[in-house]
Amino acid sequence: MNETQVLLNAAATLPSMEGAALATIVNVTGSAYRGPGARLLILPDGRTVGSVSAGCLERDLVERARRVLASGTPDLAIYDTSDLGDNVWGLGIGCGGTIEVLIESLKAGTPAARMLPFLRERLGRRDIGAAALIFRVAGIDAAVGSRVLATDTETENAGVSDTAFASWLRQEISAARLAGRSMVSRYTSTAGLADVLVEVITPTLPLVIFGAGDDAIPLAQVADVLGWNVTVVDSRPGLAHAARFPTADCIVVGQPEQVWDRVPLGAGSAAVVMTHNYAHDLSILSHLLASPVRYLGILGTRKRTAAMLRVLAAQGSGSEDGIAARVHGPVGMDIGAETPAEIALAIAAEIQTVCAGRSGGFLNTRPGPIHERNLRERL
Repeated sequence: MNETQVLLNAAATLPSMEGAALATIVNVTGSAYRGPGARLLILPDGRTVGSVSAGCLERDLVERARRVLASGTPDLAIYDTSDLGDNVWGLGIGCGGTIEVLIESLKAGTPAARMLPFLRERLGRRDIGAAALIFRVAGIDAAVGSRVLATDTETENAGVSDTAFASWLRQEISAARLAGRSMVSRYTSTAGLADVLVEVITPTLPLVIFGAGDDAIPLAQVADVLGWNVTVVDSRPGLAHAARFPTADCIVVGQPEQVWDRVPLGAGSAAVVMTHNYAHDLSILSHLLASPVRYLGILGTRKRTAAMLRVLAAQGSGSEDGIAARVHGPVGMDIGAETPAEIALAIAAEIQTVCAGRSGGFLNTRPGPIHERNLRERL
């Protein structure tokens, strides 16, 4: 279960959102533990769900939330940790950056109150949404905390009165969706300026594991910890059942040619083939190559995989080189994995790397910042 779902589940247990607050990282300059879009739900009794730091900011945010709830006015908290030797407010953060966190009441009728239902709708419908959140404004007819929420078919304005500004926000949302990542943007006009977090909200990554052997169990477990939506597919009912895969979201039992109407294979999906049955693997790979899945991996030796690719090329699935470029086999990152749990970690790491558009490797050898964050200014 991912962090957003945990947060939404906690909110659903409340009789009302009266007395609850939402803290959202809206901007980061330099280094920080979490990036823009990270959220913390502050419950009426002071407990928190989610995270915006490694635990060093949450206590202060709870205190600030009490004042926000009393005043009804959002508060932009700025934590400057750029001096690594400075014990900021006794928090001892030392991250080396500046973190801006917007704290808002979730009381009914506030713009923030619409955010949690919007997130819940995105997870339920598995479509990509976007939200533009104004966290700093001067001279523009819009309040801090105002939002524009968008899906593929609808746009909802929550508190933005300036028509030119609202039009610009819709353009920024389109740009962020096209880029596939969130960004922080600045709007300027003769009247003033506004800083906005434009957040792209993607559905949970769907992972389909073809094979229910013992080595598939740790992969399903790792994927669950990462919050991915896991489907396990196998022809053997004695292996593919909930007692062996209690964290799987869906278990499909059937021969390869019988399961495709029950298996999600969208453009954002990942698929790993590990049935250990050559004929089944070949049939599954043939179907997956014709699908739009983002990641396609197969467990097995390099020699076994190469033999499959030759057969698939001869069957018309594409050129051998073209198929090889799409299939990750042997599957997984090169981390020295030997045990089933280590192999599961290597596979999950490779899926995360591919779906994030990164190349892998050590962070301490990566040039530039660890996180890709955009600040754009439009005139």
